Amino acid sequence: MVRKDIITMSRREVRRTGIIQQVDQKRITQCEAGKVLGVSERQVIRLTQKYREQGEEGLIHGLRGQPSNRVMRTE
Repeated sequence: MVRKDIITMSRREVRRTGIIQQVDQKRITQCEAGKVLGVSERQVIRLTQKYREQGEEGLIHGLRGQPSNRVMRTE
């Protein structure tokens, strides 16, 4: 049984969520957020959109839980 109410996030994602929340609440500008996060202003816009649509879950890395493409498979 998978619980949907628990979200596993890395420290980097938690930090990113806090910054994007500040952008969403208009406490800081997108440009300032980009400088803090080390991404472009356009990427901050994408992250903010995803945050508004999906909440905190939208900021989690999309390949979480997937095996690496570089893993050696024994079949």
